Amino acid sequence: MPEEERISYFEDYINQLKEKEAALEAEKEKKASAGYAAFATTQGGKENQGKFYFYNITSLGYGKTDFKTRWGERPLEDDWRWSTKARIAPSEATGEAVADSSGQPISEEEKYSVEYYLGQLPKEQSVIDSMAIERNFANYQLGLIYKEKFKENLLAASKLEAVLANSPEERLILPSKYNLYKIYEESGSPLAQDMRANIIANHPDSRYTEILLNPQAVLADNLDSPEAKYKQLYQSYEAQHFLEVITQSQELINTYTGDPIVPKFEMLKANAIGRLQGFEPYKDALNYVALTYPNNPEGKKAEQIVAEQLPKMVSKEFSPEEGSKGTGNWKVVFPFTRGDESKPEKLIKRLEDAIEDLRYKNVVSKDIYNLENQFVVVHGFKSKDFALGFAELIKNNRDYRIKDENFVILSQNYQTILIHKNLDAYMAQMLTPKP
Repeated sequence: MPEEERISYFEDYINQLKEKEAALEAEKEKKASAGYAAFATTQGGKENQGKFYFYNITSLGYGKTDFKTRWGERPLEDDWRWSTKARIAPSEATGEAVADSSGQPISEEEKYSVEYYLGQLPKEQSVIDSMAIERNFANYQLGLIYKEKFKENLLAASKLEAVLANSPEERLILPSKYNLYKIYEESGSPLAQDMRANIIANHPDSRYTEILLNPQAVLADNLDSPEAKYKQLYQSYEAQHFLEVITQSQELINTYTGDPIVPKFEMLKANAIGRLQGFEPYKDALNYVALTYPNNPEGKKAEQIVAEQLPKMVSKEFSPEEGSKGTGNWKVVFPFTRGDESKPEKLIKRLEDAIEDLRYKNVVSKDIYNLENQFVVVHGFKSKDFALGFAELIKNNRDYRIKDENFVILSQNYQTILIHKNLDAYMAQMLTPKP
């Protein structure tokens, strides 16, 4: 705003503040007076009449109310009446003292000073620009939420129109226009054709123009299309390159902001977060997808997982090795630090050769545990003794001599440590010898 408008804005704000506080104080005084008047008619009130001021409950109550009205909450200290002393006003919302951004209570003079509020406004252009960028992106997100989740097209349009009216980043212009076009089209507004023409004329080489001109266009075979990039990234996910999937998904989400494929990248990122970071980050990522894209297939799928599957995964407890469900499925696990991939790859080959030589039917895999650790796993043992026997055999038999560190684990417990990343707790609880 120009300076004159800023001053006018804060003058109006201060006047409203004074009116609210005056009304609040009047209401408090009215209630207090009514309460003390009612007390005066009781037996206790009559007994207090004529007593010394500080022993007269009614008079004392009036005095406290009048003091707070005049001075607010004042600490018991010297020079309490100085005008420079802060009057700590309780917030109507929280009841806590109102303070400025430095953490200090706002004084009476500051509270009703236009200059004080003007002084809080940012002055550096870089800060102002940063706030404008954040405001535009927030309005864009609100527009999508109103459109997709609440079906409030009028509110959605107002937010997206606000984005376009405030010099947005380039990446927000096209998706804002396209979503406005879809809102106008759904509402039967003549603005739909204007927006369609705007997109085609001003962004002729964009994916949105291609969609508008040829809605049936199949772009999946184009190596630069979002579908092709999603396919490539999904292959990285299957190869367990989870950190790569997370970072590249975010880059592509930013690149294709507003594109219908964005929820698929969000869901892929959520799954990679779960595999790499565990249950709680996975739950947060799924909730984000479910809340942000509620009417999209990925959003509905995320909501279903949150409602139906996560409750089954929430427990961190380990199953007892005897008498519990699933005790006929065991694994031998070889832990490795990540970085040097040659060691686990060589071990996988040696294990597969040993299994083939022994004519077993076990399967070997490599599982990423977290950013620092990974496992080589031999699956499919029907008992703990069978798994321990295999580990002993490949260690001592001169044909194999596989002496890498390993441990035997019930499949259900292995799933728990992958979900909750609590290998240390498993080692302490299940593998530490009991005294």
